[in-house]
Amino acid sequence: MSVVMSVLVSCSSLRFCLVVEVGEARARKRSFDISLIPIFFPKNLMVEQQLKALHGVRPDLSDAQLMESLRQHNFNTNDAALTLTTQEDVHENAQQNRHENANEPNEATQRKEALQCAHQHPIFPTAEEYVLTAMNDAGTNMTRLQKVPSLGMQPDNKTQCFNNVADGNCCPGALLQMLQLLAGKPLARLVRERQQQAALMRDTIFHFQWLNFDRICGLTNQPWHEMITMGHNIGVTRSEMEEYGTWPSSIEGRMEKWLEERSTFYFTTSEIMAFLEMMHAKHIPISIRMWRQNTTTSKLIHLYTCPESSFDTNYVFDMKHTGANDTSDAHYVLLRSGSVAGSKRTVSQSYEDMDYTEKRRKKNGKQTIKRGKTN
Repeated sequence: MSVVMSVLVSCSSLRFCLVVEVGEARARKRSFDISLIPIFFPKNLMVEQQLKALHGVRPDLSDAQLMESLRQHNFNTNDAALTLTTQEDVHENAQQNRHENANEPNEATQRKEALQCAHQHPIFPTAEEYVLTAMNDAGTNMTRLQKVPSLGMQPDNKTQCFNNVADGNCCPGALLQMLQLLAGKPLARLVRERQQQAALMRDTIFHFQWLNFDRICGLTNQPWHEMITMGHNIGVTRSEMEEYGTWPSSIEGRMEKWLEERSTFYFTTSEIMAFLEMMHAKHIPISIRMWRQNTTTSKLIHLYTCPESSFDTNYVFDMKHTGANDTSDAHYVLLRSGSVAGSKRTVSQSYEDMDYTEKRRKKNGKQTIKRGKTN
């Protein structure tokens, strides 16, 4: 896709407009202070030069935050600059609203802003095309699955599960399988393919959290940075707290620590909520029932359903969590129950190693990711 960039300079206001035309039909226009950034960014800039250029666009962001933006845009400085300036507009609008409401009582103003932010449409990533295309397809193809009551079609300890990865990305792997089933896409049969797809879902969820870090989750009415901090810092074991320390209370400080440590994270509730937020923003009404199985023969224990459906029926998926908590032996799988119970096309033709056993875990060895709370 061709990208043409042009610059329009207004001498009277000392501002210029950067116009980006994508193809022939789409265009995006942004205004900047001419003293802040250069007219254009050469593609062969070194990383240090890229960060310096982006600091001109967003001097309020740290090197770690700017580096994350570059990574999400494949180190394309121009694309990263456009995204960062769009986010700055959102921040400026919020500041303007706070200024306009300065005469209102402080507590009432905060509640009003939180409510407005909670109903904002979340910012979606754009880099992970496979996942986003599947979400769009799910909106039209999900009728092939059956809606079930929130308490219907429940699994038991004999319910079979879909093959999943064993490399630390089992939770994003199970989430991607839900999306594939909704979108009518075939499930991966090769281990390497499942690993690649699970890693892609992991990147998508982290990218979504980064874009919405200072915003409100529409499903919980809680700030994303608080949910993430609870799942990966406040709610961790004492040994992890001693090793990694306590995160700061500021949004900026929490993002710094999150960017530093997230490569070691296993998925937990905050990442599952990010997936559900994206699906509900696409008007795909799904719920996830989480089950715990302490041993291979014990009964399933229902932990929670998220979100609790306000409808009589919904698209329901069941995830099972096994293995010792807070260890690399913990594992998530997607069960063949709920909305996918009895759907022949979604079931692997080979039932060999369909469930994840202790013997299978020992054969595969240690996980490559060593830190985590519930995965």
